[in-house]
Amino acid sequence: LVMAADDSITAHLAALPDLVGVSLTAGTGIACLGTAPGREIIRIDGHGILLGDDGGGFWIGREGLRAALRERERRGPTTDLTALAMADFGGSSHDLGAAVHELDDPVAAITGFARRVADAASAGDRVANEIVAGAADALAATVLAAVDALSLPGDTTVAHGGRVLGVVGAGTVHDRLLARLANEPVRALPAAG
Repeated sequence: LVMAADDSITAHLAALPDLVGVSLTAGTGIACLGTAPGREIIRIDGHGILLGDDGGGFWIGREGLRAALRERERRGPTTDLTALAMADFGGSSHDLGAAVHELDDPVAAITGFARRVADAASAGDRVANEIVAGAADALAATVLAAVDALSLPGDTTVAHGGRVLGVVGAGTVHDRLLARLANEPVRALPAAG
């Protein structure tokens, strides 16, 4: 028997072998599912980069590029992200948007800029720190909505994985997410697979 499923299902099956709890995968986008025997599957966000995936890699990269554009247009605070965006995408601030839109794969390029945002946050850039904190907040809200909808007795297992959550250390999305979940009725652990 062969079954086809989207990546949120396959990630969930790998993350929680006993299929009880919530899985969160954060890569370019996000996938958050909750399951328990006899219950419907809970699906929170994962609506794709145009309508959701808050806190995922594309979201982080896009917020970083938006911050760079706002600084250059004097609509936002100074940030190291501006110089990083100019180095990565070339051109002047006035054609940064056009340069990104004209790329063969703008989604991959914007998602790739998330690494620059994370590095700038680690180096102490205030704007980048706010973006990383915002990503952790968004992911925590997604997880907690799934936990609430699942309504399991006791602490709910939350398995997490993906490229965005694969970087561990002070100030990372991973560590900030775990800090936000620390006082909630969850048991957070890395995805089993």
